[in-house]
Amino acid sequence: MTSHWLPVEQEAAARAKIASMYQEAGGEAVVYEFYEWLRGFVEFPSRTEVRYAEDKNVPKARQIEYSAKDDEDDDDATVIANNASSGSVLHYINRLRAGTVKVSSKTLAEHGIISAEPFSVRKSTFQGHLVRVNSMQDIFDAFAVFYGDKAIARATHNIFAYCVSAGGADIRGYDDDGETAAGNRMAKVLDAFEVPGVLVVVSRWFGGVLLGPSRFKYINQACQQVLEQCGYARKRK
Repeated sequence: MTSHWLPVEQEAAARAKIASMYQEAGGEAVVYEFYEWLRGFVEFPSRTEVRYAEDKNVPKARQIEYSAKDDEDDDDATVIANNASSGSVLHYINRLRAGTVKVSSKTLAEHGIISAEPFSVRKSTFQGHLVRVNSMQDIFDAFAVFYGDKAIARATHNIFAYCVSAGGADIRGYDDDGETAAGNRMAKVLDAFEVPGVLVVVSRWFGGVLLGPSRFKYINQACQQVLEQCGYARKRK
C-alpha cells in the first residue's frame, strides 16, 4: 500500500493496520473494514474546510501544544445507543441552515448558553458550549440561537450531544456534523458526568492543517472543559 498525500508516519501505520486486519481475517477481503477504520484515522479535507480556513469570524484562542503521540488512535468503537431523537434535531438544524426557519436574535448569553475559552491546535480552533435543557423543544430553541451566532454558524463542524429527561425517561442524542464518530465520543463524555439535562456543542474551525485522529481528543477536551466550567462532576464509580 502506498499513498502520495499521507504523511510517512500515517502511511506506515495504515500499512500495518491493513496487514493485521488481513491476517486476522484469514486472507478474506477486508476492504470495507479498512475503509471504515481509515475514515476515523485520516482526516480528509473538504471544500468547506478549505473555504473557512481563513474565516475572520473564528474566535481568538489560546494555543495548545501538539505532540506526535496525539496521532495515536484510541480505536474506540463503542456506540452509545438511543440516538433516534437526533433525527428531528438534525432536520431542524438543516432548516435553520437553509433559512426556512428563522434563527434567533438572542445572544448566547441571553439564552443562558455558556461558552468555554476557545483553544487552538495547529491552526484549528475548538470551543465548547453548554446550555441546560428540560425538553426537546429547549434543544430546538437553543440551536436557533446557536445558528444566529455568526461565528458558530460558520464553524466547519458543530458536533453535539445531549441528555434530557422527558416522560420519565432519559433521551440521549448526538451528531458528528462531518467529524466521523465524534458525536458518539462526546455522548460518552456526557455519560461519564452527572448531567441531568444538558446540550453540549463543540465548534471546530478548521485552519488548513489536518490533525488526524488527534482531533477526537481535542473535541472531547472542549466538551469536558465546558462541563467542568459549569460545575458538573464525573460520576462516582
